[in-house]
Amino acid sequence: WVSEKLVQIARERGLRACIYRPGEIAGDTVHGIWEMKDLLSRLIVGCVQMQKAPDLKTRLYAVPVDYVSDAIAHISRQEGACGLA
Repeated sequence: WVSEKLVQIARERGLRACIYRPGEIAGDTVHGIWEMKDLLSRLIVGCVQMQKAPDLKTRLYAVPVDYVSDAIAHISRQEGACGLA
């Protein structure tokens, strides 16, 4: 919330600023290194440790961090793209 208010102030002062909210972010496609404190990684580790998995009625989607960063960098360079997502 605080960071979004700071972005709003930056916009009011004339800076071009956008907020991007990607979904679940996974490790990169080269090394697979991933933040182990988030919910999805803890769920996966717990399932492996217990040798059990929940019967989820939904799919879990995680996008590799390098894909997310490339996409945000690409979108941020597009004129007029801010606020369209």
